[in-house]
Amino acid sequence: MKKAVLFCTLGVVCWILAAFLIVRFVRVLREEVNSNVVMVEAGHSVVFSAEGAGQYTLWHNYRDVVEGKTFHSAPELSSGFTFELRGLPSGNLVPLVTSHADTRYSSSQVSKKGLGTFVIPISGDYELTAIAPAGESRMFSLSRGSFMSVFGKLFGMMGAGVFLFIIGGLFLIFGIVMFIVGSNSKAQPPLSIDVT
Repeated sequence: MKKAVLFCTLGVVCWILAAFLIVRFVRVLREEVNSNVVMVEAGHSVVFSAEGAGQYTLWHNYRDVVEGKTFHSAPELSSGFTFELRGLPSGNLVPLVTSHADTRYSSSQVSKKGLGTFVIPISGDYELTAIAPAGESRMFSLSRGSFMSVFGKLFGMMGAGVFLFIIGGLFLIFGIVMFIVGSNSKAQPPLSIDVT
């Protein structure tokens, strides 16, 4: 009976932890949507302050609403788009390492496709320029970290939550089975042997 209670308790604890991780996953997902260091519209430049050195990911926000303006286009960019990131006041160009993977991210608020990463050498002011063909209205965003760090964090939490949910279910099943087996064995009267 004690083992049955222990297994059921472990199952409930696993389910509580799984629920916590899934709620945390949703929160991190929302944080990632709003984690833009800076946004720039096609054909414009923007100056921003990089708080630290490291990788910064460039995204094409192909479905987004920014300051009341709606952007909705195909995820793929046509030829003629180029991006420049320059340190200020030096003007040193930071190269864009283009992504060969089809990295996409979607939520109810925004859909975006990863274009590549900039490796910013030192903190300071930078200017991001999105050069585009005439008449193209697109929105781009820059977030801190690499594609893998973002997706690793998200799917690590979701994977751990699903794993704990399954383990919790197994613990509960074992606990219920032990409880039923234990109560059946107690309900049966002891065998009496008549020796005559």
